[in-house]
Amino acid sequence: MTIKLHIGAFLSMSFEDSGWLAAGSLPGIHIAFEDINNSTDILKGYELKLVLKDTRCNKGYAFYQFVKLIQDNPQMVMILGGDCSLSTKSIAEASPHWNLVEVSYVASSSLLSDKNTFPLFLRTNQPEHAGNFPRISLMKMFGWSRIATIQSSELVFASTVNHFHELLSLNNFTRLTTEAFVDDAKQQISKIKEEDARIIYGMFYENQARLVLCEAYRQGIYGSEYLWFLPGWFSIDWWTKVEESVPCTPAQIKKAAGNYLSTIEGLISKNSRQILPTGKTIGDVRDRYEKAINQSAYEYDMYYASGYDAVLAMALALNKSVGILQAQGKGIENFTYNDNETAGLLKSILYSLSFNGMTGLVSFDGHGDRVGAQYILQFQDDKMVTLGYYDAHQDKIVLYSNESFYWPDGHPPKDRVVIQYKLVVVNFGLFVFVVVLSCIGALVTVMFLIFNVHYRNERFVKMSSPRLNVLILLGCCLVYLVVPLHGIDSSMVFQYYLDIVCQIEVWLMCIGFTMSYGTLFARTWRIHVIFTLTTTERKAIKDRHLFAIVSILLVIDIIVLSTWQHLDPIHSVPWYIAKAYDGLTHSRSYVEVCSSNDISIWGGILICYKGVLLLFGAFLAWETRNVSYSELNDSRNIAISVYTILVSSLVGIPVLIFVKEYPDFTFCIASFFVLISTSLIIALMFLPKVIALKKVSPPGPDNPKGCSVVTYRSSQIFLNPSYLQPRLYGTSIKPEKKEESTERQKSEST
Repeated sequence: MTIKLHIGAFLSMSFEDSGWLAAGSLPGIHIAFEDINNSTDILKGYELKLVLKDTRCNKGYAFYQFVKLIQDNPQMVMILGGDCSLSTKSIAEASPHWNLVEVSYVASSSLLSDKNTFPLFLRTNQPEHAGNFPRISLMKMFGWSRIATIQSSELVFASTVNHFHELLSLNNFTRLTTEAFVDDAKQQISKIKEEDARIIYGMFYENQARLVLCEAYRQGIYGSEYLWFLPGWFSIDWWTKVEESVPCTPAQIKKAAGNYLSTIEGLISKNSRQILPTGKTIGDVRDRYEKAINQSAYEYDMYYASGYDAVLAMALALNKSVGILQAQGKGIENFTYNDNETAGLLKSILYSLSFNGMTGLVSFDGHGDRVGAQYILQFQDDKMVTLGYYDAHQDKIVLYSNESFYWPDGHPPKDRVVIQYKLVVVNFGLFVFVVVLSCIGALVTVMFLIFNVHYRNERFVKMSSPRLNVLILLGCCLVYLVVPLHGIDSSMVFQYYLDIVCQIEVWLMCIGFTMSYGTLFARTWRIHVIFTLTTTERKAIKDRHLFAIVSILLVIDIIVLSTWQHLDPIHSVPWYIAKAYDGLTHSRSYVEVCSSNDISIWGGILICYKGVLLLFGAFLAWETRNVSYSELNDSRNIAISVYTILVSSLVGIPVLIFVKEYPDFTFCIASFFVLISTSLIIALMFLPKVIALKKVSPPGPDNPKGCSVVTYRSSQIFLNPSYLQPRLYGTSIKPEKKEESTERQKSEST
C-alpha cells in the first residue's frame, strides 16, 4: 500500500488585471507527477498527489488560497509554485510559518532571492536580474551607452530594474530616464520620447507590454532606430491578443516591438536523448507534453520543462529525506506544520541537489536560485530565435554559428541620434577673387593718399581740404580690409583667433565708416551752411570744425564698441541653415557668424545711430544738389557718394542680417556693395583731381585767376576763389585797389 504525499501547487490559471498565465504548464506538471509515481527509483512506496490552487496572479487572492489549502486539505509536505511573482511573494512570505518549503519554476522577481524574507523559497528558473548581465554585455557589444527604463509599478519588478541601474553605473552607462506606470503609460512614453531614447529596457507583464507598446506606436517610437529589451518569459504570440483597453491592432503592437531582444534561462535541453532521473528521456517528455497541450484548451507554455524539473527536484529531495528520517525513527509522512527540522532537512537537500533535468543541469546557489546559462533571443519573423548564450565566466556573448542578429537597416540601431555638423564656407575661388579686389582697392587708396599729400598745396586739392581727404582715404582703406575678414572661418584659423577676427571686423567697419562717411557728412554740412544761409548769417567754417564733428562721431563709436566689448563680447557662433535626417544621422549644416548674446540691442544702437546720420546726410546732399563748383569743391560728387552709401546700406545690411543660409550669396552681395560704394567714393572724390592736374591751365587775360562757375538754384554766379576763401577757411579778403577796379570795369564794358 502506497503512502500519499500531498503537494500544494499554486498556478495562475487566470488573472484579473495583469500577470502571468501559467495554465499551459499544467500538462507538463501532470506528466512529472505521473513519471515520478511510476518510477521504481524515486519515492518507492509513496505516491505524490497534486492539490491545485488558482492564484489569479493576485497576491491577496493567492494568500487566501494558501490559507484555504492549509485549512481544507490534508497535510502538505511541500509547495510547488507559484508562477506569478506577485502572488508567489505573498505565499513565500507565509509558507515559513507553516514550515513548508516552496519550489517555483517561473517566478523571476529578484526580490525572491532575499533569504531573510523568503528563507524556504527556491526556484528552478533563474531570477530576472540574472538577465541583466547579458543585457549589459549586449550593450557593450553594440556600442550602446545610453538607455531608458520603463517598468510596471509592481514591487516585484523594482528590484530587477534597480539591479540593472547598478550595473549601468558600474559600467559608466547613462540612464536617460526611469519611468514607472500603473494603468496608463502615456506620460512615461512621452518622457522617453522627450529624452530621445533609442534603446529601451522594459520590465512588465505581457498584457502591460501590449499597453506600453501600443502607446509607443501612437507616439511614433518604433522603427529600425529603436530597440527594446523585453522579458524573455512572454508567451509565444503575446502581441496577438486583442483587449479593449489597448487601442491598437496586433500588427501595430508587433511593429512597435520591432526586433526586440530578450534574455532567458535554458528552457529545454537540446539533448533529446538525455535520460532523466525518472527513467524517461527529454524527447519522450517533450512529445507527450506537445500531445497533451494540443488536446487541451491551454496554450503552449515554454516553462513546462522548468515545471517538470521543479516537481522532480522536490521528489528527489523527499526521496533522499526518507532514509535520513527513517534512521531517526521518523517518516516523511509524519511531517506536520510545526516540524521545522524536517523543513530544514528538505531545504538543505535541495541546496545540495545536482541532476540532469529537462532544462539541463539543475542546481541551486546560496540564494536558492537556479544556476545555469542565460540565452540570447531576438524576435525574428514572428518567433523568438535563440542566437547564443551569455558566458558569465568571461562576461561575453557567445553566438551560434548558424544564427545571427537581424537588423532591418543592416546594422544595429544607435543609442542616440548621431549629429554630424558640416561647416558651409565661402567658395575659395570667390574668396580669393574678393580678397584680390580688396587689395587692389586698398592699394589704389594708398596711391590716392600719396597723391593727396603730394599735391596738397595745389588749388584744386587745397580747396577740397586735403586733411579731410586723408580721413576719407584712411576710412576707405579700413573698409577695404573688412571685406576679406568677413570671409574668414574656422577652416582657416583657430576658434580663438576667429573670435578676434569678429571683433576686429566690427571695429574696422564702424571706425572706417565713420572716418569716410563722417567726413563726407561734415563736408556736406559745410556746403549746406555756406549756400543756404543768408549773407548776414554766414560764418567761417574751418577744417577744424569738421574734424571736431568727425571726432565726436568717432568718440561715440568708441564708447559704444568698448561698452559692447566689455559687457557682451562679440564672438563667432554657428548659424544652422539646414537639417537632414536619414533615420540614423542628423546632418546639420551651419555657417559661422559674428554675434553676441544681445547683438540685437548693440547692433540696433549702431544701426539707429548711423542710420540717422545716413538720412541726415542724404537730406543735406539733396538740399545742395544744385551746387556746381567743380574745381574748388566736390559738392556734387559728395552728394553722389552719400546717396551711394545710403543705397548700399539699405540693401547690404538686410542681406547680412536675414540672408545667412547662402554664404556665397551673402558674401558676394556684401562684398559687392562695400567694394562698389567705397571704390565709387574714391573715384568721385579723387579721380577728378587727377584729371584736373593734367588739364589745369595757367592764368591768362580771359581767365585771370582761374575762375569757375557755381550754379545754385538755377542762378549763375561768377565767383573767384576769394569768394569762398573766408567761408571755407575764415581768412579775410583784402579790398581791391581802385585803379584795378576801374580797369576791370573798362575791360568788361569793352
